[in-house]
Amino acid sequence: MLVAAVRRYLPAARITGIAAGLHAVLVLPGGDEATLTATARAAGVTVLPLRRFGSGPSPGFVLGYAHLTPDDVTAAVATLAAAWRPFLPRA
Repeated sequence: MLVAAVRRYLPAARITGIAAGLHAVLVLPGGDEATLTATARAAGVTVLPLRRFGSGPSPGFVLGYAHLTPDDVTAAVATLAAAWRPFLPRA
């Protein structure tokens, strides 16, 4: 469900690590990681910046989804996409 939602709402993003089953890594095509993190939190979605875990592509985020229903996952990704749209490069 997470991969499908990212493909639908954030098609320019790259998602990896999904096989782990509890978290995934979302890498966006641009924008400032700190701004995107704050914007997500203001929209009610908590994301963990990759920078917090060491060096990684930026902007990138760890998304936890194990505790969410499929509808919650889709809604959260749609909310992220809407909140981040002004900060991401145009496709």
